[in-house]
Amino acid sequence: MVVSPGPKVSRVLYLALLCSAFLLPGLVFAEETGGGAQRTPAQWLEEMNRSVVHRSFRGDFVYLSGPYLEAMQLRHWIVDGRPRESLYSLTGEPREIVRDADLLTITTWEDGKPHKVVHPSRGRLSPLKPLEAAMLQRHYRLLMGKPARIAGRNGVVVALVPRDDLRYGYRLTLDQESALPLDLTVMDGSGNLISRIMFVRLQLEETDPVSGGADQDESGAGAEGTVVRSQSGARNLENEEDPLAGSSWTFRKLPDGFQVISHQHDESIGQEHFVLSDGLATVSAYIEPLAEGDRPFTGKTSLGSVNAYGLPIGKYQMTVVGEVPHKTLSLVAHALVRKP
Repeated sequence: MVVSPGPKVSRVLYLALLCSAFLLPGLVFAEETGGGAQRTPAQWLEEMNRSVVHRSFRGDFVYLSGPYLEAMQLRHWIVDGRPRESLYSLTGEPREIVRDADLLTITTWEDGKPHKVVHPSRGRLSPLKPLEAAMLQRHYRLLMGKPARIAGRNGVVVALVPRDDLRYGYRLTLDQESALPLDLTVMDGSGNLISRIMFVRLQLEETDPVSGGADQDESGAGAEGTVVRSQSGARNLENEEDPLAGSSWTFRKLPDGFQVISHQHDESIGQEHFVLSDGLATVSAYIEPLAEGDRPFTGKTSLGSVNAYGLPIGKYQMTVVGEVPHKTLSLVAHALVRKP
C-alpha cells in the first residue's frame, strides 16, 4: 500500500499476502516434502507469476483493512497480445482505474457523466509483482498448507513465514486450476489480522471480457464527460543499476533484505519518493521541504492496515509508510541522509 505525506492513505491492490505458520496447522516444509509430482511453494509462485500476466480473468473481491471494508471488481485481459486491466469499485462512490502498458486512466462520475484523468503508465502492468522464491527464502520460510476452498473453487495454500521481526507473515490461496490468487491475508507476529483480500467470484476468460464497469469508454477519449491529461511534474528516475543516481539523498544501512527499487522526483512540490522492497513487502518513503509554519509529523501512526512513521530531517519532512512493522519504518527513516 502507498501513502502520501500527511499521512493520507491510498491503496495499491493485489499484493501477494501470505500468513504466519502458527495460524496454518498442518503446514510442512517444502524442502522436506516437495519431491515427486507434487509442486513446491516455489513452483506454485512461478505459475502464479505467469497466470496474473498472461491469463484473461475477471472477479469480485472484498478487501478488509483494519476497520475498512470495500468490494471491488478486477478484470484482466489481453488486447492485441498486450495485457490490460481494470479495477472498479462496487461500494461507495463509483470509480474505476484502467491501466495498460502506456496509460493509466482514472474515472469518476458526477451527475452520471464520466470524468477522466489520464496519466502515463509506469512500471509493470500487473499490480501483483512477480515473486522470486530464491530471493524470498532469505527472509521467509516457504511452506505448503492444507487445501482450501474459496469463491467455490479449490485452492492450494502457500505461506511465507518471516525469519525476523522486520516483516509480517503472509498467506496466499491459489486457484488449483489457474494458480490465480483467491485469498490474500497478512498478519503480524502476534496473530492479529492486518489485511485480507478474498475473492467471492472468479471467472476465467477464454475471450476478451466486455469492457467497462459502467459501460464507459475506457480509452479516456470518449465523447461524453471530461478528459484531463495529467501534467504532473513528477519525473521517474528509476535506474536498474542505481535508482538513487538522480537524487541528492541516499540511504545508509537499510533493514536487512530491503533495497531501493525506484525513485521519483516531483519538482513542482520538491518531493522525492523512494520505493523499497524485500521482494514481497513494499515500503514508500517521501522526503519534502517543510514550509514556514508547517507542523512536522513525528513518530508513528496507523490507518487501516498501513503503518506510517514521520521524522523531521533539518528543514525536510521524512514520511515512511507500508504494510510492515513500525520498527522497519523507523529504520528506513533514520537511514536517509544527504549525499556528501
